[in-house]
Amino acid sequence: FKLNGTTTASIEVGGGNNLYLTANNAAGNIYLRNGSSAQTNMTIDSSGRVTMPYQPFFSAYKSGNQALSAHTPTKITSWSVMYNVGNGWDAANNKWTAPTAGYYLIHVCAQSNVLGGLHVRLDVNGANGWNGDSYLDGGDVAGMNNTYFANLAANDYVEFYCYITTAGNINANRTRFSVVKCA
Repeated sequence: FKLNGTTTASIEVGGGNNLYLTANNAAGNIYLRNGSSAQTNMTIDSSGRVTMPYQPFFSAYKSGNQALSAHTPTKITSWSVMYNVGNGWDAANNKWTAPTAGYYLIHVCAQSNVLGGLHVRLDVNGANGWNGDSYLDGGDVAGMNNTYFANLAANDYVEFYCYITTAGNINANRTRFSVVKCA
């Protein structure tokens, strides 16, 4: 234990890249910091709320409409990335890769410009994965939101596919892809 003044105590764990666990009695917070860069990797506040600014998180939206043929599963491409914490997004291959093993929440939403069926699919490591379906027989376009939990190993990758029952477009304005590590 090392006392730094009257309100802060730290535990320093060895070597050239020290890890510091610091308790600040004035703020009531506990911090886990990387000694080489002094970045705070985790904070637990006095109410028990945990903040992990480097927890893997990704969110993107379509940057333009994408034409699909009828009944042909097609990988959704051309994304504008809003967040990419953990650097899991591979823009060249339009896939997200888990940087660490764990449980992930994956959310996709899509909208087509045609009447009829809209199907979404998430593939993990190139294998057919989870499916979701939306059919709209009325006078509007089809849209859907699907959320999945996945137990991913480090370097597992996820790809987003759609197919529609009538040739048309997947619309950019309502198509999203997001991933966050939960545990």
